[in-house]
Amino acid sequence: MKIVDVRTTALIGKLNGFSENRYFYPDPLGRGIFFFSHRAFMFVEVITDEGLVGIGTHCHSLPPKLFKAAVEDLKDLIVGEDPCFIERIWEKIYHSTIRYGRRGVVIGALSAIDIALWDLMGKSL
Repeated sequence: MKIVDVRTTALIGKLNGFSENRYFYPDPLGRGIFFFSHRAFMFVEVITDEGLVGIGTHCHSLPPKLFKAAVEDLKDLIVGEDPCFIERIWEKIYHSTIRYGRRGVVIGALSAIDIALWDLMGKSL
């Protein structure tokens, strides 16, 4: 089994008729000194040549375009890989991100891909 594609999808929310790729909370949420009124929910699909699709997700308050760009960049590293070697793929992606920094949207993209790979493993078994 080999990975043939990786796709991202944003959860579409609406606020006052204005379409955004974010979900807006009715009341702002907070933790400590940070409060936010919206989150972007992103889904990552890892697709194999056998037709299996693993799904991972991540939510953040950054624009969905940034998350999609990070996943698209990491996609080149995993297409053609065997999805059963999750730890090897994780290490390969993690070590390639040193030039970006290992925070925020980059680690979020890695996390969503990792979740999708574990979902694929479960589906294949």
